[in-house]
Amino acid sequence: GPGRSAVWSCRAPNRKARRSCLDGPRTRKAPAVSRQGLESGMERLTISASALREILRYDSETGHFHWLSHRVPGKIGAVAGTTNGAGYRQIRIAGKIYLSHRLAWLYLFGQMPREDIDHIDGNRSNNAAANLRDATRMHNLQNQRRPRSDNTSGYLGVSWNTRSKLWYARIQTAGVAKNLGYFKTAE
Repeated sequence: GPGRSAVWSCRAPNRKARRSCLDGPRTRKAPAVSRQGLESGMERLTISASALREILRYDSETGHFHWLSHRVPGKIGAVAGTTNGAGYRQIRIAGKIYLSHRLAWLYLFGQMPREDIDHIDGNRSNNAAANLRDATRMHNLQNQRRPRSDNTSGYLGVSWNTRSKLWYARIQTAGVAKNLGYFKTAE
């Protein structure tokens, strides 16, 4: 749509061919959505707090939104939204998808959050008011409780070093990495 930047990609069979593809056939595709795009990118999709309050009721104890008005009469009073693949609740309003925790912030404070919303208990679908806080990206990333799915050690900050054939541990805070050393076991 208008205002969106297009990502151009080459129709090459492999990565090496795509790197060298300068003049080949190109196709237009939508930009990839990352977790970061789900958070800060939502600022472009705005709804006013008053409009939100006209169509949804927010229960601050449960964190659920309920429809006050809907084009399908049977939906009125029902819990709004679904859970997306990343575990966040989301609600479609007028054809646009909003993350429920960002709508909860808008409902409570009258404006979209400036940066990320942190789920204090780590449960992405728990949008109770007491479980949400405004956070910077750095602060939110420091709350990571589980290692990524591609982590081979099973521990945060621990990876295998093939050169030394030892486990390597490090931590990072405020953009500064602290090397903890090499170890025979991942623990």
